[in-house]
Amino acid sequence: MKINNLLILMILSALVFAGQADHLILNKVITYPDEAEMIEFYNPTAVDISLTNYYITDATTHGGNYFNLPSGEDFWGGFGLDFIAKFPEMTIESGETLSISLVTSEEYYSYFGYYPDLSLQENFLSASESESTIGVASQLKDTEGCLILFFWDGESDLVKDVDYFLWGNTTYGVAKTTDDGYPFNDTTLENQLPIRAYSNSDIVDSMYVRVGFDEIGETQENGNGITGHDEMSEDFTQSWEIVQQFEVVYGCTDSDASNFNPEATIDDESCEYLILINDIVYNCADELGEQLECDGQYDLSVSSAEGCPLYEESITTTGIVVDYFDITPYNGPHSFSIRGSSGKQIDFVVWPESSQYQDGFDITQTDLYVLADASTFGSYEVKITGELGAYCDDDELLDINSEWQITVEYEVDIEIIAQYNVEDFGCTDENAGNYDSTALIDDGSCEYFPETLSFSVKPYPFLPSIGETIKYTYAVPNGHRCVIRIFDVSGRFITSLLDGVPEFSEEDEVKTEYWDGRTHLGELVPPGTYLMHLEATEFSTGESSTAIAPVVIGVSTK
Repeated sequence: MKINNLLILMILSALVFAGQADHLILNKVITYPDEAEMIEFYNPTAVDISLTNYYITDATTHGGNYFNLPSGEDFWGGFGLDFIAKFPEMTIESGETLSISLVTSEEYYSYFGYYPDLSLQENFLSASESESTIGVASQLKDTEGCLILFFWDGESDLVKDVDYFLWGNTTYGVAKTTDDGYPFNDTTLENQLPIRAYSNSDIVDSMYVRVGFDEIGETQENGNGITGHDEMSEDFTQSWEIVQQFEVVYGCTDSDASNFNPEATIDDESCEYLILINDIVYNCADELGEQLECDGQYDLSVSSAEGCPLYEESITTTGIVVDYFDITPYNGPHSFSIRGSSGKQIDFVVWPESSQYQDGFDITQTDLYVLADASTFGSYEVKITGELGAYCDDDELLDINSEWQITVEYEVDIEIIAQYNVEDFGCTDENAGNYDSTALIDDGSCEYFPETLSFSVKPYPFLPSIGETIKYTYAVPNGHRCVIRIFDVSGRFITSLLDGVPEFSEEDEVKTEYWDGRTHLGELVPPGTYLMHLEATEFSTGESSTAIAPVVIGVSTK
């Protein structure tokens, strides 16, 4: 969710800073979330200010002190999230602001909808010629931190503070003294007055904004600042305020989770990572096939296990209970079969008591035992959590289509999430030819268009170096995973154009796309012949179909 009232804040800032001041000041700081981190400066003076020899840093710990920069020793601790960065040669005009993103310009644009004036990673210079002093992932600290704008002409023995901002507490604060070679002592850490951290509030309000150019409480003389101020003496609790970015909405903020809430601003640790039954059945490497080698009745062989990333992992999935087997008379478990929307099935088992191999419980003494009633098969949808294992019926091979099983050890790991009637099942996909508008749950019966694979590329050279693209069209049966990649003639991977499950209809049986002649890193490929490769895989059977077309990139004569 983007920052609200940003335009109003910019107008208010311009009004507040209409008066005169004698140095460049920090105006706005955003420390959270990471993709929005930024720093804004304002020139409240009557003259333009050249930023040559100006620096910005948050590197006040981890073995370095910025004010040692003139000596070249112990000024930079090398911590990957810190930075001491030199401004590029430029000027900030009187009455103007300058926004600096701590992420790339494109990442900043994705969050705010406009570009920053500068990006720390893309535009700033290192403070040292011998090593980089801009961390590879420079990030401001959310709960406490410090920013220092300073000046060093490259020759003097001392740096001059320009502005200083401290939030959260004094952990990352700085206080230079005469022992460091400076003419005056800065305000001691115990007497500095940082503004509180946003995390102390019920609002995610990590946008710090200066409310006036009068640096309230700041000592105006006998300081180490560029105009003689003691920049560390400012009362930040009075001269800065925290402006709300967005309202608190609790929920799952992980986009990879099945219950991801795009409106949530605070994660409440409720994220669930459901794995579809179809993905469980086909979790192993394609080259292993549908018959996996076993090492006994309940174990895959080492080579098979290495190719099946979900094997022996704790997973959560959902499905309709369609069958039950009571194997307890033979010293076995209670075994239930569940079906996913693709029609594929797996088993989950509950052992009646704990053993040295797993915990268990007597499901017959719980309300969950209703799942064993044959008259209810096909009506209960459950969510289960447990370890994915194998049941190799012949002790030699596991059939991936029928012999995966999940061991559920605790009653709380089985939840009935819905109960349906027979009339509730059918094809629920509006794109399918047999779509049933009355169906509440998909039973895997959908039929789709198109019925066959097609693939073509325009048969002529193109010149991506002058902005040309090449058109290609494709169609695969709905429900197929479609992967389109580019390789050179030696088989070296260039880029992926598609990896997903496209949807088709009778009105849209063929899709048209374009390739711009660039690699997965965004670089133009050299002239030559390349191969566009399409692979379509049917989830229900695991069968794949491929198609290949040559693509020629020509040489520009301009």
